[in-house]
Amino acid sequence: MPLKIFELNPDVNIIATRSVGSKLINDPLLEHINTDMVKNRDINWDTFWKEFGAKFQSKQTKDLFSAYIPPNKYIGIKFIRKVFNY
Repeated sequence: MPLKIFELNPDVNIIATRSVGSKLINDPLLEHINTDMVKNRDINWDTFWKEFGAKFQSKQTKDLFSAYIPPNKYIGIKFIRKVFNY
């Protein structure tokens, strides 16, 4: 499946989690990304991730968010881009 995605758009950004995703993270994450896209803002994943992660105050949400991997840090994607020249 990931190879098909890269065939369609080599610059795709994929957010992954080492665990099961959570509505507590997914909903605000997708809302924030959507807002940036609607406002035609570029997303700098390092800055975005740091600022977004700082919003979580409870141990539960901090733990859940720590399992998420931003697109620019996802080693599987880096590997696919390198091996298949995407």
